[in-house]
Amino acid sequence: MVKPLNEFGGWLRFFYIGLWISLVASILEVVLYLFLLFKAADFVHLIEASFLFLRAIFVAFLFSWLIRTVKKKDLVTPDETLGLMAWYFWVSLGVFLFVVILEYFPLAVDPLKIVLSYGRVILSLLVWYGIWSTYLKKSKRALAYYGKNAD
Repeated sequence: MVKPLNEFGGWLRFFYIGLWISLVASILEVVLYLFLLFKAADFVHLIEASFLFLRAIFVAFLFSWLIRTVKKKDLVTPDETLGLMAWYFWVSLGVFLFVVILEYFPLAVDPLKIVLSYGRVILSLLVWYGIWSTYLKKSKRALAYYGKNAD
């Protein structure tokens, strides 16, 4: 049975479930990077693991904030959700670029290897942000549930 548009359901519920899955994955990342911090072989790997650990903590916090935000039936919720998603994108991009520079810049590595290694991560972030920001901007359910679409 299809819920009325002014109720929490449809693709909005799918987005919400995806946020919960992402929160669990980010908590597992925190544990993984904490383990890597203790197993770092040298200073470069310690710095890399530290940045990835801090990013994982930030992402876990951000997804928990997004989970609380998405269910709020308020006019500012779509814009707040987009803002949090943008923070996730830019922080993740910054950390991954830092890791790429830390790992590959001192060495003469083929740029194609860098693109293949980290390009998937950046591309998946772009696709995720693009899909859900478009949904929040154009969805009839988001308009009916929150009272307005994202700007």
